[in-house]
Amino acid sequence: MSSLWDFDLIYSFITLYNYIIPLGLLNAFDL
Repeated sequence: MSSLWDFDLIYSFITLYNYIIPLGLLNAFDL
């Protein structure tokens, strides 16, 4: 159970980074 929760947490962080990093790059280039 704990292992599954850890995997879900890691997956959430990966999706967040995949969504935030491109936005950060676009904002950096826009500046």
